[in-house]
Amino acid sequence: VGAFAGLNDGKIINCSTDNVEVTGVEKVGGAVGMAMTDSQLENVSIYESCVVEGTNNVGGIIGYTNNNVSIKGCSNGAKVKGNDYVGGLIGLNEKSIYDSNFKGSVDATGIYTAGITGYSLNDTEIMYVYNLGYIKSQDNYTAGIAGYLGFNAELKESFNDGLIESNTKYTAG
Repeated sequence: VGAFAGLNDGKIINCSTDNVEVTGVEKVGGAVGMAMTDSQLENVSIYESCVVEGTNNVGGIIGYTNNNVSIKGCSNGAKVKGNDYVGGLIGLNEKSIYDSNFKGSVDATGIYTAGITGYSLNDTEIMYVYNLGYIKSQDNYTAGIAGYLGFNAELKESFNDGLIESNTKYTAG
């Protein structure tokens, strides 16, 4: 479920949405629910008046990425709510995130919650991103940038200046 596409296999460039509520169960994103192989999102903005809500794999921009998806220059200010694998930009990330930011709020009840991506798989790349949002989780693996950063994944030249709230294990600002 997404404001622009439930399933994206192409390119979404220079798009924005305002005053939208995106609600679903699995793979819910402010722009795209699930992004497929080699798809791209560039300069996509989700504004503060939006709400993105689901159960698992919930992201302010993309709920779930699948194989070689890249996002660049994206921004999210929405309220993002979910259970597991919840991120201000991407719920579950399989490839790359560049030059993007989160300024909204994330409220999750389960594991793997963060301002940029809830869960980033092995060999992924996250560069030049920042989180200024409020991140709240009731379970483990909560952070400003990535709830989980996989083996051989790279996080470069990024920062968190958002508030992180969790009373469980593995919480990082």
